[in-house]
Amino acid sequence: MTKDVMISYLWPEGMMQYMVVGAEAAAADPNDRPDLVFKTSDGYITAGTISDASGDPELANDPRFATPAARSVNATARINKMAEYIIQHTTAEWLERLDAADVPCAPILRRGEIIHNEQVVARASSPNSTSLRSVGSGNPNQRLASKSTRPS
Repeated sequence: MTKDVMISYLWPEGMMQYMVVGAEAAAADPNDRPDLVFKTSDGYITAGTISDASGDPELANDPRFATPAARSVNATARINKMAEYIIQHTTAEWLERLDAADVPCAPILRRGEIIHNEQVVARASSPNSTSLRSVGSGNPNQRLASKSTRPS
């Protein structure tokens, strides 16, 4: 499931120029652009496009970033412009703004921070938890399926 989510998230960014048959954009190699990793004033995040969440109407109305196809063709300019905005605020501020605008986003955590992340904590909490710090082993879909079939 995690791979499906990541492919769904990254597909528009990396594959949009290939989607319209007969009208493929002549974009540069998608691997030849900055990653979607941004420095905030106090950490790092990854995020989709921030145009609506930036608070800057000029950015939101920039024709280079107005459509998915335009964002793909102008990806390097868009990513560099996003970095200029993102570094001006904290990680928490950006996550709140981006969540409110329904923009896919997440903090980039250090290994020591991951164990305290709310999603990791929620997935690790179960009636069968032990003192071992483990989110689970093997296929997470199998683990979730086995939980849902247990008698109450």
